[in-house]
Amino acid sequence: VTSHMLKYSVKDKNLSVFFEKDWISQEFKDKEVDIYALSAQEACECPGKRYEAFGGITLTNSEKKEIKVPINVWEKSKQHPPMFITVNKPKVTAQEVDIKVRKLLIKKYDIYNNREQKYSKGTVTLDLNSGKDIVFDLYYFGNGDFNS
Repeated sequence: VTSHMLKYSVKDKNLSVFFEKDWISQEFKDKEVDIYALSAQEACECPGKRYEAFGGITLTNSEKKEIKVPINVWEKSKQHPPMFITVNKPKVTAQEVDIKVRKLLIKKYDIYNNREQKYSKGTVTLDLNSGKDIVFDLYYFGNGDFNS
């Protein structure tokens, strides 16, 4: 275990969470957290016992008020009926929203099904109501580096 890593047990499986900086890991050490991640196995249906997951971590919120976040899906310039994800904390990370949207798109549209290759590109755009957006490429999984 390094100073940049915390270990958790999730559904009887060991999970190591790596942080880029030690001070970030200290914010979460010995606290109850929510982990939002999409495993490589979920995305590509790859068999295996050990695999990486990509996502985010937030402090668990004691409030249980759910907020519905609308998700607008566009496919080939055509808008689908809105869908929703729920969050239950006042401070939500972009990674949490990204992972929840990806899981919704996997369930509804099977976006990572490589057998049919119906989808090969797409983005998630988070409108921050500040004039700046955060954009995630749905088909870029990094190159294995923490900084990718």
